[in-house]
Amino acid sequence: MSIIELKYKDEFGKVNKTNKLYLIENKGIVDDLNYNIGKRQVSILFINSKKEIRKKDYRGLCIKKFYENILLEGIDGKLLNENQKFEIGNAIIQLKKVGKRCFDECVLIKEKEECILKYNVAFATVIKTGEIKVGDIVKKLFI
Repeated sequence: MSIIELKYKDEFGKVNKTNKLYLIENKGIVDDLNYNIGKRQVSILFINSKKEIRKKDYRGLCIKKFYENILLEGIDGKLLNENQKFEIGNAIIQLKKVGKRCFDECVLIKEKEECILKYNVAFATVIKTGEIKVGDIVKKLFI
């Protein structure tokens, strides 16, 4: 598993691509709009899901609003479990939620279609401060 893209949303709501992010324990990503806000400090999406979103005309409520901090390749999001820990660069994150909840007002729910974000996204907290960069290998920890 490796990082192929990194992003953060600034205080004005603009999503910015970057080559590195600095993660702070129990707070999240420096300069990100979600810094120091609960358990969703870091959002993760998987390249296969991103390609699927680009390929289809996704009409879901969350698709246009959602942005991932980390875009990963080399793993299927459906294989992840909550509380798994990963070392990235010199930081460590812990998955707190795998999948994103759906909203009744979403057109996909109303039409009984399944949203790709329901299973193919993860949210994590930072449990060890450090820097991560595009190209970093993501290692699953067994501790």
